[in-house]
Amino acid sequence: MEIIVWNVDTQNDFMNADGALAVPDAAKIRDNLSKIFKSAAKNNIPINGSADDHNEKSAEFAGNGGQFPDHCIGGTEGQLNIPETFLGSEKVGVLRWDGEYSHDELAQKLSKPQVILTKDDNDVFTNKYISVVLEKIPKNSTIYVIGVATEYCDRCAVVGLVKWSNDNNKNWTVAVVTDAIKEISEEGKARTFEEFKGLGVKFVTTSEVLKQINAKSSEASALKDAARRESRMKIR
Repeated sequence: MEIIVWNVDTQNDFMNADGALAVPDAAKIRDNLSKIFKSAAKNNIPINGSADDHNEKSAEFAGNGGQFPDHCIGGTEGQLNIPETFLGSEKVGVLRWDGEYSHDELAQKLSKPQVILTKDDNDVFTNKYISVVLEKIPKNSTIYVIGVATEYCDRCAVVGLVKWSNDNNKNWTVAVVTDAIKEISEEGKARTFEEFKGLGVKFVTTSEVLKQINAKSSEASALKDAARRESRMKIR
């Protein structure tokens, strides 16, 4: 079983109390986000996910008839991921929703430990490169979803991943990390969790994710050791 971390929109404008569209109490999950990212990076677990990337013409903005104030505008500090959820420029491949990439450029970005799909919408599945990212995830993988906000962009990611898995015979387990996501309201969380239950989504905690990552790492180490022993036996 392969493990994937799917990080949703953990950007300054959402995660910081003074952000342009702050998620209430988002600071409470920062420590768990950090633990998951550090463990995933240490154990070579792929990290995929999304980030809002708007411009002044975004249909989401209230000034353009949308429901949200201006936020996560490209080129601003608010659009950047918080430090806990960004592995560093050399380790991150960004696939912009309005970008055009050659085959080699795309392959180079997809080879990074962290891949971020930007979007001008709640739904990461509006990014035209979503399929090339998902095609790399093996069958029977477990995808742990973290980030914000539960009833908006988290919901779009979870519902989309379940549907894509079903449509493409991937048999993924999609799991929401309950103490590493944050909702706008308790009512919205309750409604969204009921929807997730109906889709067969699993609910786990950060400690359970860390345990699974460590178990996966130990398994991989054991297989490598066995392969080395077998190789030495053949040489003899």
